[in-house]
Amino acid sequence: DKLLERGGEYAAHFSGLCGVACTVLDAAERTFRFSSASPRFCQGCSHPRCQESHTHLYGSSEAYRWNGKYIYYCPLGLVFVASSVSDDTGGLCGSLIAGPMVMGNPADTLMELSEPAMADAITRLPVFTTSKVNDLAEILAAVTGYIAGLPHSRAGSFVYEQEKMLNTIYTLRGRQAEDETAVNYPITYEKQLH
Repeated sequence: DKLLERGGEYAAHFSGLCGVACTVLDAAERTFRFSSASPRFCQGCSHPRCQESHTHLYGSSEAYRWNGKYIYYCPLGLVFVASSVSDDTGGLCGSLIAGPMVMGNPADTLMELSEPAMADAITRLPVFTTSKVNDLAEILAAVTGYIAGLPHSRAGSFVYEQEKMLNTIYTLRGRQAEDETAVNYPITYEKQLH
């Protein structure tokens, strides 16, 4: 709760600085706890395939998986940035969700809009370039890392360890293919990887 409360404070600052709505999502409760915008844009969305909690829980899970940040589109074609907040054990407890925003040319977004009733609301959203959205994601990830006080996820280090083991196996296999007497294949690495 304390981490998510701190997230709420920083979400308000982040929104004030960038002009983008920022919300705290509680991953365990699957609810939005704090929001810089009331009502949230997604609450008024009329897209039939969009379920706010599913869309943003997916973004949060991917942010956790990809070491703290994830840029994604909602079914309307609007951009969001999720940045995971880890608890003291390194598990996902929540995330900060920034958005929606239009990335690129607003006319393109409106032309491809599958829900014309949302056009007026979309014209009032902030517009960012691709590089600005990436900058926003980096800063949001730094903020959530600071809030948690530890690296973003256990998943990130797990993937890194798997990659190291795979590289070792491939290197040794390559050496063995070149000269069968040069090295014995370490089956223990393959068992660890499995």
